[in-house]
Parts: sequence; structure tokens; C-alpha cells
Amino acid sequence: MTGYIKRILKEKNFGFIDGGKREFFFHRDDFVGVWDDLVADVEAGGESVLVEFEEAESRKGPRASDVRRV
Repeated sequence: MTGYIKRILKEKNFGFIDGGKREFFFHRDDFVGVWDDLVADVEAGGESVLVEFEEAESRKGPRASDVRRV
């Protein structure tokens, strides 16, 4: 699945992906790549960072895993 990074809370090491009809939570450990580069790009470009990910359900709601930049 693909979506755009909606926001990142870098101090807490997690963020949210706009997956169209649903918003997905992801943790830093779910991201494949350099976290600090992702944070910098999101801060510079807002919601323009496109990612692909695997969708999953957690007890708290939709969650993304294996998050990668496109």
C-alpha cells in the first residue's frame, strides 16, 4: 500500500501515514531507512513524502509496518 507521511513526532519516535481512507500509525522501528533523513524531509516538505508499507491491525487501530520511501 502507498501513502503520504502525515506527521512525525520525532521526540517520541513515531508518526502517521495518510493512507487515503485510513490513517496508519508507525514507529521508528517500522521504518526501513535513515530515520533522521525522513524526519528532515517531512519537516521541510510537509506531507509530500510518499511511502509504501504493509498494513496491519493492532489493538489500538491501523498500523503500518515495513515502511519504505518510494
